[in-house]
Amino acid sequence: MCLLLTGCTEIFKLLHDAVDSDNPLSGKDTNERIVMCLEETYPEHEFSVVESFDKTADKGVFCDENGIEFSVHTLLYDNIYHFGCEDDYLAVLLKRAELL
Repeated sequence: MCLLLTGCTEIFKLLHDAVDSDNPLSGKDTNERIVMCLEETYPEHEFSVVESFDKTADKGVFCDENGIEFSVHTLLYDNIYHFGCEDDYLAVLLKRAELL
């Protein structure tokens, strides 16, 4: 009985954390999480969705405030507490500046 209650407690805690207003990932879809991740990595820029992230293709297209488009791929973490992804933003900027 104790294990059953402990399991229920953990499930309740996970459900609570998923909708907890203190959790910045709470209630966010994948595109919103990607934008949050990009803005944390590149705080001097604002980002928006060009093509929604497709989990099957493992790719989405985003752009910065200047309209520079780049791909986002490979979700490293996508759970209640953590989110991370790989992006080609820096590579695109360096190519545009002819540094790559």
